[in-house]
Amino acid sequence: MRNVEHVQDYTSYARGPYAAYYQCVNPTANSKTPNPAAARCFTPSSTWRDLERNAHQTHELRFSTPADWRIRGVGGLFYESYQLQNQVDFFYLTALPYFNPIGSPTGYYTPNGAFVSAPVTSNNPNVRPLGDAFFNDITRGYRQQAAYTSVDFDLIPKTLTLTAGTRYSRTDTWEVGSTVGSFGGCQLINYPKAPNPCAYGPNQPFIDLNAENLDRTSSGFRSRVNLSWKVAEDALLYYTWSQGFRAGAFNRSAHNCPCSPLSKGPYEWQTQANKHGSWKPPLTLAPDSLTNNELGWKTTWMNRRIQWDGAIYQENWNQAQIAVGAPGGGPGVRSPERHRERETQQGRQAPRSG
Repeated sequence: MRNVEHVQDYTSYARGPYAAYYQCVNPTANSKTPNPAAARCFTPSSTWRDLERNAHQTHELRFSTPADWRIRGVGGLFYESYQLQNQVDFFYLTALPYFNPIGSPTGYYTPNGAFVSAPVTSNNPNVRPLGDAFFNDITRGYRQQAAYTSVDFDLIPKTLTLTAGTRYSRTDTWEVGSTVGSFGGCQLINYPKAPNPCAYGPNQPFIDLNAENLDRTSSGFRSRVNLSWKVAEDALLYYTWSQGFRAGAFNRSAHNCPCSPLSKGPYEWQTQANKHGSWKPPLTLAPDSLTNNELGWKTTWMNRRIQWDGAIYQENWNQAQIAVGAPGGGPGVRSPERHRERETQQGRQAPRSG
């Protein structure tokens, strides 16, 4: 169990391209304050606050034979459960008189306009304080169950050893919660009659992860074979074939900014998308896989004063997702929360073989 709370300065971001939206105002006759002379900028001082609750447990039951047997083995069962509750609030809205607080959405609109009543935050159901312009309220996790075995057989005692093993695992991955911003119907400068908290409307100012049904299961075998030859007391050669993988995961949102070069549109950089069609990232990522072929050696020289190890290997890595850069804004587009949403997407490390 691990609990984390920290606050960091965010002024450099807030005083960027969107300062005119979050921290400066130029009221017009249609706004809450019909006095163009009242245009002003508020303080640039901004912060963001992160609350994290991390729960992780593992259990393993292992059996093994004596190490001096000519045929020896190890096997067992493995269980792992991981859950991360994450609430991040970005306090860069300082033009407070022109916004109402944003709150935890209690439902969402389907593409055909029907409203579905369902709570979509996982940690904090309360209305956020003034100044909170954007928040993530998400819980994600996975559960892994596995069984494994490995057997060593000395083809020639103390000289030539064959090892073979396999592992079966099942991983359930899930994510719930919401991403909420002050854009859309919560822009009281443009929508003075927006509800408080600003959580409703066909142009909903949030992303409902619950509605995306982010719950996936993957399973399968991964195996390994190794042949090692002890050429001499101070020299060993080996060959290994092994498999590795990473469990599937989710992208935060399956959409691109309208001005992205990956989307159709009127801009010059969208020519290829107009010609070949738009592309958007998938909501779910299938497990990737790695197959490794390796030939190596381990040696010592000069009475163990020098050690020389090396390997020649080839790895085939399939179904690996890579990052695709797409701008978060552009001409006629004002969506800094969408930009931040992409910044907070979860990355994954490369798979390990064996």
